[in-house]
Amino acid sequence: MSLEDLPPTDLVEHNINLHASAQPVNVPPRRYSQKHIRHAAKVFPSMQMAGIICAGESPWCANTLFPPKPNGEFRTVHDFRPVNSVTIKSAYPLHDLEADIDDLAYGRAG
Repeated sequence: MSLEDLPPTDLVEHNINLHASAQPVNVPPRRYSQKHIRHAAKVFPSMQMAGIICAGESPWCANTLFPPKPNGEFRTVHDFRPVNSVTIKSAYPLHDLEADIDDLAYGRAG
């Protein structure tokens, strides 16, 4: 399956709520190895063609990282921890997955 086979969705609108005093987070750019630059040159155009990413300008910036996969290729990830530090956290917890699985296993619903 290619990235083009995964169209973007318009089913959910995502909003990020910021603290009132939040200033744009703009971390300094990282230095990348030639391997990482070649990987980015291969991955980013296909992500843009698939509509997953688009070019833009913003006072906000998060670095892209390329940790290695077990097979030696690189995974493309973004370090949003500095941005997360100025966001309002969700007031509701995630479900306890183990409890949900137990409920399903024993026929309990709700």
